[in-house]
Amino acid sequence: MNGLAQGWAVTALALGGFQVLVCLHALRLRRRALADYARRGAATATGLRVHLFLPIHVDSPSTRRALDSLCRQALAERLIVCVESLDSPAGALARAAARRHAHVDCVAAGPARHCGQKNHNLLRGIAAFPDADVYAFADSDIHVPPDWLARLLEPMDDEAVAITTSHSRATPRAGARASVSSVAYCVLHSYLHALSTLPFVVSCWGGCTAIRRAAFDDMGVAQRWRDSVSDDVVLSAAATRQRRRTVYLPGLLCATVA
Repeated sequence: MNGLAQGWAVTALALGGFQVLVCLHALRLRRRALADYARRGAATATGLRVHLFLPIHVDSPSTRRALDSLCRQALAERLIVCVESLDSPAGALARAAARRHAHVDCVAAGPARHCGQKNHNLLRGIAAFPDADVYAFADSDIHVPPDWLARLLEPMDDEAVAITTSHSRATPRAGARASVSSVAYCVLHSYLHALSTLPFVVSCWGGCTAIRRAAFDDMGVAQRWRDSVSDDVVLSAAATRQRRRTVYLPGLLCATVA
């Protein structure tokens, strides 16, 4: 083996070893966080006014599960379900939820023209219901426990914390045969979670993120979203550039089906 090949082999082994250490570190942090949650019991209220935004585009079993679990988040002053059209199946689902729950509202954003539809839906929802201390965001394929939002907000007892976030825990569909794509999806989510436990790699995941309204405005997030197809990558980049304190919660992984 020549020197170049040896160099590549050593580099590959080093990177592989680093990834194994990162994953083991993530597992340890998650177990510690879950044990800490169990010891402390119920999350404490922060006193912050929170609007929770849920962009949906289809009526599916996973969307219904997500909507049901998010309707049970006691600390959300408003749950705003953002859809492209009220006449769509997703719009009908949002309107039905608004009829059942007094704190749920639905906003029809219309088709996006210059950015991703998800960004467009979120921006229209925020424009309709801007008056909150914190904006929280959820994805339409997650399922969360009743104290999810309370846990997401806990670090904001510290006024220096601008953003809190976590990732999803992908699992194969019950009774379905594992496919290459579903396994890859699960592995990717696990690896993103592992990386995010490192303080210098913390990134926001759009499906489980809360941000103070003041930080959202100061960072110009709305304008950034209007010019992009991504919500979380753009938010992460802005937070990193402006050195906004972001807290990653390893014990708050949301369940999603691969």
